[in-house]
Amino acid sequence: MHYQYCTTNFSIIYLPHAQFAVSFLRQHDGDVKIVTVTTDTITIFQSEPVAWSITAPLNTNDCTATIDFSKSKKPAHPPVPLRISLHQTSVGTMLIEFTDPSGTLNKDINYPLNIWTTEKELSAKDKCATMLTNTPFQDMHDGDLKFARLNNGMLHLGQPGIWNITVPFNEKLCTAVVDFSKTAKPQQPPVPLQVSVSVSFGNGQKSKDTVIMTWTDPSGTLNKDINYPLNVWEDVKDRINMNNVISLKTVNDINSLQSGCTKNACPFSFTNPHNVHGGRCGEVDASDRMPNDLWKNTERVHEYVEATIKWYRLSGLTGSLQQSPCYHADRIQRGSENVSWTGNGDLMRYTCDTVCSCNYPFCPDEPDVPRNQQYCSLCGPKFNAPILVKFWYPKTNEWN
Repeated sequence: MHYQYCTTNFSIIYLPHAQFAVSFLRQHDGDVKIVTVTTDTITIFQSEPVAWSITAPLNTNDCTATIDFSKSKKPAHPPVPLRISLHQTSVGTMLIEFTDPSGTLNKDINYPLNIWTTEKELSAKDKCATMLTNTPFQDMHDGDLKFARLNNGMLHLGQPGIWNITVPFNEKLCTAVVDFSKTAKPQQPPVPLQVSVSVSFGNGQKSKDTVIMTWTDPSGTLNKDINYPLNVWEDVKDRINMNNVISLKTVNDINSLQSGCTKNACPFSFTNPHNVHGGRCGEVDASDRMPNDLWKNTERVHEYVEATIKWYRLSGLTGSLQQSPCYHADRIQRGSENVSWTGNGDLMRYTCDTVCSCNYPFCPDEPDVPRNQQYCSLCGPKFNAPILVKFWYPKTNEWN
């Protein structure tokens, strides 16, 4: 379902770029603009803290306009006129995207400087975007690039060499919950956030559809309205020259970003609820649980990680593994234990029985056949012996 029109009245939630405004954690109730669109004009209005408005001609062929905020009373306005374009998403929200046609704020005149979005999403009418491959996103709050990969019901997010996380993705609701406290990401939000993945439809012949990630707080901690958009990431894969942004060495990091799993270290972790085992986090390194030939096949490493997260289950506990280490900053390492690396057996039944035609746990230590992309040694006893898990407890926890 794809609508293309430019005539409506709607409220816009302002999501400030870091260059122009404070962090979203200080926004509280946010900054609301009222946008009125007629057949040939667009008017942006705000009543407080300083009342101002501006009206500009609207090109209804491609839903764009040029806004010169210096002609309004808007405080802290951009130093040059900006181009805006109106879009609708697959979840019924309207977006206003800002770019700089002069190249002053960004040399790429098509690069998004900011996104405004209407507040509440509707149920997705179109099928979810279920495939992303090494896709760069502009983070409108942090003002930097993040990378995402989405396939097989798993969402991988991160920045090469800094942090990464893998979480289950609900393909019916097009959402995932991300707990940044389980990563090394700087300036983490204090609570897990929900991300909604939608498609922004292009207007006009030169405008392409893009993927949008909208972030909200299901706990109501950062904003009492759990539907209130705290941040937006926009897909910019068609707008940047990656060689101008990252080094070729970093490209290899991006290829492994989605798993964060290398021959040197492949951490998995599981954090208990606060009332179970004192909220401890268990961490293992699975790098020695894969044959050497597997590391030469990046896609197979990704599949190993995805299968482990999707099917590994801990008896009596809800939740899933994270493909990242425990967050160490506010925890202390205390104790360890050898545990089953095969969990309740679902992981092995879904993989070994179907891929390698062996009945786990009776699979032998067979040699791999890399040329056929077969790594059935993973099903044998060598790589499935009990694994050492190290426990990390909250520093403030007195549980012994």
